[in-house]
Amino acid sequence: MAVNQRQLSAALGISRTTIWKWHKEGLPRNPDGSYDPETVRAWITTRQQSQPAEPEDGEKQWNARYRKAKAELAELDLNKRKCQLVEVAEVDAANVRKVLALKQRLLMLPRTLAPRLVGLDAEAIDTMIDAELRAAIRDFAGETDAE
Repeated sequence: MAVNQRQLSAALGISRTTIWKWHKEGLPRNPDGSYDPETVRAWITTRQQSQPAEPEDGEKQWNARYRKAKAELAELDLNKRKCQLVEVAEVDAANVRKVLALKQRLLMLPRTLAPRLVGLDAEAIDTMIDAELRAAIRDFAGETDAE
């Protein structure tokens, strides 16, 4: 029993676009443009057996993520070998040292400033304390006086 494209689409549960695409790939058709469903089913079975099975979407996504992660790891390893990366622990240790140095400098301010502030008026005291604090902050930030 011959069917048209719409009927074949409904019978196979596929779109008419898929039938058209398959027609370009050799889907058998009767001379009058109709299709024999049994012949089409046999063609589909043969086609599926001759083509390698495509991985499921989940597998494709996993493979893509895996390849991307592997490439990122290789890039990180290369940058580390080129000494373009620093371990987090090294950065943390350097930051702790900087904060401790700032803490020590700030805690020493009363001892170092007190003798120099004796006898000065409030404005001069404020200016000296401000200058010392700004210098400590500049040193902590790694700035120079020119900045």
